[in-house]
Amino acid sequence: MRSGDTPVDIVALLKEYADRYRQDFGRIGITYTVEGVDKAIVRADEIHINSIFSNIILNAKDALEELGGEGKEIRVTVEGKNNEDSSYFIIKVSDNGPGIPEDHLNEIFEPFFSTKPTSGTGLGLGVVKRMVQLYEGQIEVESKEGEGAIFTITLPCNSLATDTHRHTQTF
Repeated sequence: MRSGDTPVDIVALLKEYADRYRQDFGRIGITYTVEGVDKAIVRADEIHINSIFSNIILNAKDALEELGGEGKEIRVTVEGKNNEDSSYFIIKVSDNGPGIPEDHLNEIFEPFFSTKPTSGTGLGLGVVKRMVQLYEGQIEVESKEGEGAIFTITLPCNSLATDTHRHTQTF
């Protein structure tokens, strides 16, 4: 797998998911929110960036689908950071689903690991981690059972956008 070199706006891509997954989010009762900077441009292959974030968003959707009740939420925040020698974006995808059991947290990025008994190949997060690393980024997960999960992806960028914006879609 080779990295791409096309400007890709992560924020625009994340906002497109509100329309792309509108039917599923509506059927499940999920509020999907994207907030933070207005633009987050990285040099990459758009297919890679889409694969990274669609995988994480769809995993959150699947986790929330298991829950009954209301108030289901997927919240995405995008912020830009600068330090002396680099600029990078921090993208957090959080949900208020059932969470990931502690004994699975170290395994979820392993190829062929899946918590889904009847669907999925288990390739998703392993491939996501490889793609994030391809762009010299990092991916981390925090979760407590019963409290949802937070995936944090850090990706280097060429320039930072500083305008903040909130975009909420409720279905």
